[in-house]
Amino acid sequence: KDLFPEVPDLGALFNSDMGFRRRVREVMRHDLFQPKPKFDVQLNEELKALFVDLEKPHVKAPLTELDGSSQRRVRPLPQLTEVFASHGLTLTGELFVERLLTLGNLIDGAGQFSDLVGKPHEGHRWHQDHGDDRYTVMLGFPPEDNFEGVGIFTHMIRLSHPLRKPQEGRGWTAGTPIVVKFPGPDNCIFRPFYRPGQEIMVYKDSACLHSTPDTIHREAIWRFM
Repeated sequence: KDLFPEVPDLGALFNSDMGFRRRVREVMRHDLFQPKPKFDVQLNEELKALFVDLEKPHVKAPLTELDGSSQRRVRPLPQLTEVFASHGLTLTGELFVERLLTLGNLIDGAGQFSDLVGKPHEGHRWHQDHGDDRYTVMLGFPPEDNFEGVGIFTHMIRLSHPLRKPQEGRGWTAGTPIVVKFPGPDNCIFRPFYRPGQEIMVYKDSACLHSTPDTIHREAIWRFM
């Protein structure tokens, strides 16, 4: 309600209607798919089918583009707007995404979007995405209606000091994930709790280590960087 005061029913609908959540994910992928100019129609259709497949574990796409005055804006999201309208919500897809990006001061950047369908693995795998003083915004998609609990959001370990980045000469490339082995105590791990009103998580990449939950209990998670 604080983020979208003009649509007070959005949160209740999001948490109580799995069909709505699934449709939001579907049309977001459709809106963001970009055909490759060098590929023919058939190959682009095959690529699109893979991109919009909600079982595909990870798709990503840029969220913003330059307008005529060289200012950044959210790319058109007409199908997402239509889904909101079909549920009686006076909200455009562009405004929805813009508000999420604003939480992390991301609107003036590339605004990279990822739809993550986490596959279970044993234990945590601690890392940073890039180690910079930039924020990441996550929107959780619960596994069932009216869900409350852990297993949706990324798990965290807060750092007292920034990590020293690996040396590029040793095979590391700037902007790639920084993997860290952490054998510390379990009580250092923050496991964010999802409930209505707590659907969004924001964190600074340089201030923490993070990992897919050791026990995943979610449909998906959207990540904005």
